[in-house]
Amino acid sequence: MIDTIGVVVQGPNDLGFLNGLRDRLGCRSVVVEYPNAPMLRQRGSHTRRSDAQLLWTRVAPRVTILVRLTDGDVARPARVCRQELQRFPDDAASRLIVGVCERDVEHLMCLDVDYAAKELEFDAKKLPRDPQQLSGFIKNRIAAKLRASPSTQTCSEVVANFVRSAPPRVFKNWLQNPAFSAFYDECRRIASLYDCDTSNER
Repeated sequence: MIDTIGVVVQGPNDLGFLNGLRDRLGCRSVVVEYPNAPMLRQRGSHTRRSDAQLLWTRVAPRVTILVRLTDGDVARPARVCRQELQRFPDDAASRLIVGVCERDVEHLMCLDVDYAAKELEFDAKKLPRDPQQLSGFIKNRIAAKLRASPSTQTCSEVVANFVRSAPPRVFKNWLQNPAFSAFYDECRRIASLYDCDTSNER
């Protein structure tokens, strides 16, 4: 079984997305964010080999598996994924999952524009086409939803609920994206190595 999942992400929205995906997969593992990785939080920054070695040394002994989710900001996320994996030690293969968004998590959330517009309460026709503007727009909509909530939710929880609440047809639309599809399959593959049954929404 997978008791603890260590995650290294770009920010709170990424963390929320992973928490929501964990729940959709039917996983009950505790997700723990690695908090001391400022070098990984810069937009477009990928893991240096020395950083990967350090992460593995510090985090791996305390978790069952490690998930590294990063912004791609490129047209070829599969190549970035391979490069990220190569920077970690060879013995990390069975305990490491790397996911690369084509742009960022905010773009991933908009793979089904109608669902994003409904949940984040905006006019789908007003979604910016420019990648940087789209990211900022979605972050602002998440913040607006947070302000309108009477609860003490965080940005991460808003995004986690967004993922949890996505209807199956919406999730299947997300799975049409090659980068997300590869990440989803890798999550299920690693889970199977630890005898964890996960749902398959394909």
